[in-house]
Amino acid sequence: RWQGNSTDIALKKLIKTPQTVNNSIVQEMVPFNSTTKMMAVCVDETRKEWLVKGAAEILVSRGGPQSQKITAALEQFNRKGYRVIALGKCSQGFSNGENCEIIGLAALLDPCRVGMEEMVNSLHSARIQTIMITGDSKESAMEVGIKLNWIKSRQSNSSSIMSGDEMIKNSGVCVQSGSLRSFLNGLAIVYRATPEQKLHLVKLLQSIDHVVAMTGDGVNEAPALKLADIGIAMGGANGSDVAREAANIIMT
Repeated sequence: RWQGNSTDIALKKLIKTPQTVNNSIVQEMVPFNSTTKMMAVCVDETRKEWLVKGAAEILVSRGGPQSQKITAALEQFNRKGYRVIALGKCSQGFSNGENCEIIGLAALLDPCRVGMEEMVNSLHSARIQTIMITGDSKESAMEVGIKLNWIKSRQSNSSSIMSGDEMIKNSGVCVQSGSLRSFLNGLAIVYRATPEQKLHLVKLLQSIDHVVAMTGDGVNEAPALKLADIGIAMGGANGSDVAREAANIIMT
């Protein structure tokens, strides 16, 4: 029985029984950060070599020149809707993935819960607006959106699908122009969103008198779960205690 972070569990299962190469001991650690979307450990006190894992497109873009094989594999995984983690090493110290050599990719597929498509259809039939807000990549979010009939196709209106940064920028412009309601009513997917941006979206929706129900299972969703009119925490094995404490309803 595995417990803990679902991504770490998946990687441990992938490795199965790791061989001890040099009895490496973690000297320092930079914990995962939902803004940088990566973490790192230093296992070599003298050379200061850091081992890094994090969101693939971020690490690949910040690292040094990458092989064509790595970039081609990343594009292929993204098109299929996988959540891709890059594994790399930095020999010159760790600075948010700068000049990191990518040594591999791990592609994870988060299956949709059974009955999700029917639930989304029921919500839409009842004229309840649904917005997916996630820390995952655009490609992964769109793949799930298409599977659940959340959006019709990858050619959906660009104003309905945007990153967390774009959502913040565009909503600010709309507040000034008086078009915030129209902007939010057309929103369907927000990807690469931080916990602060999830909280901000709840505030924006409430500012135009929407009653907001927020679902989530992690620490990242806790502030938004607490602020929402109805906070709904997923109470399964992967749900965090923080999310459950912040919510009004726990789905068991």
